[in-house]
Amino acid sequence: EHVGDKEYKLLGKMSAEEIIRNSREYILESKKQGLIHSAEALEHFLNNKGTSLKIDEEWYRGYDDVKKAEQRNINRFFSIESGKSEGGEWFSGFKGTPLVALDKINKDYGGFDKMKIGESIEFNDYWKTSVKISEKEDIKKAADFFFTFGATILKTEAKVKVKKIDQENVSIEISNVKYSIEDMYDWHPGKIRMLNKNVKFDEKLIEEKTGLKNVSINFEDSAMKKLVNEKKAKEFKFELEYKGRDRSNNINMKKILKKYMKIGGAWREKWF
Repeated sequence: EHVGDKEYKLLGKMSAEEIIRNSREYILESKKQGLIHSAEALEHFLNNKGTSLKIDEEWYRGYDDVKKAEQRNINRFFSIESGKSEGGEWFSGFKGTPLVALDKINKDYGGFDKMKIGESIEFNDYWKTSVKISEKEDIKKAADFFFTFGATILKTEAKVKVKKIDQENVSIEISNVKYSIEDMYDWHPGKIRMLNKNVKFDEKLIEEKTGLKNVSINFEDSAMKKLVNEKKAKEFKFELEYKGRDRSNNINMKKILKKYMKIGGAWREKWF
């Protein structure tokens, strides 16, 4: 059911053929109005291949929130932060590559004090950050990201070398730095990529939220799940990898040992 030139409906009660036809009409309108990447993602879903979709690095990294996520992951190779969940609901101890290094030093040397100056350890480590685009971005630019991913996970991997340089300090060097995204283009009840389940935007609201003009939408998760269930469309993974630069910094391990201790498999602040 497609009412008017710019009103788009994707409803679970429709046939798969109607959903596909209306989706492709919406894709054309989205591209015309500048939501290129989200339109390409929906198009890839409808192409029913299930192959991964490569994301343009320049576009992805053009968002301030992506740059902030990159920096947060890098900082975690050289510092310690509270291990709270993204929503802050639970606490899992303190985390950071310096603490990972201490675990390995304790295992290999029996403690930091027993490690000789000049000795080093090497290992691979990684950190992940959820990327959500803030309202500070241009609304159409933010909408293109959000309609493509919802939110995405940025993963930063690196080879780590930790070298003892004196009785208190180590140097931490990271190399072979690689960034990648972890996300699926999928449709689950209550997690529609547009905002919430069964989103219905009139022309005024969709222009306010996305910058799209003279368009109204009524999208349901159940419509897209019908396409998947009837094998008319396939969910897929996004693909993006890019390299980062090598970095190094000196860390005072003695201060870390004075502040933190391992309890029950997690690093905690000392209370004594």
